[in-house]
Amino acid sequence: MAKKRGKQIYTKDDLEKAIIEIDNAPEKPTAEVLKKTELIEQLAGKLLSLQDKGYDWDEMAILLGKAGIEISGNSLRLYLRAKRGETPPAKPAKPSEKMTAPEGFQVPNADEI
Repeated sequence: MAKKRGKQIYTKDDLEKAIIEIDNAPEKPTAEVLKKTELIEQLAGKLLSLQDKGYDWDEMAILLGKAGIEISGNSLRLYLRAKRGETPPAKPAKPSEKMTAPEGFQVPNADEI
């Protein structure tokens, strides 16, 4: 292949070689890709059995880390909460935009405090 600085020049022979390479290229194997949540879901039974054996969330996360799966104990706990049948703690109610005093209660002025 002839080359010039800044611009490449190709011959018809280069074109034919490229066509042959493309035509003879094997199928590229693809790995099945899982999201972290899907991976943990598939491991849920084994992880929960570890918990039954006395492992805590952080210890299970360390075991997964040794296998190349980076996750915190807290994230692991949150992912597996539904599998364990736990419900998330209730979120505190948001205060209303304008708070009002109970009926009959007089709010003192800032000057009176």
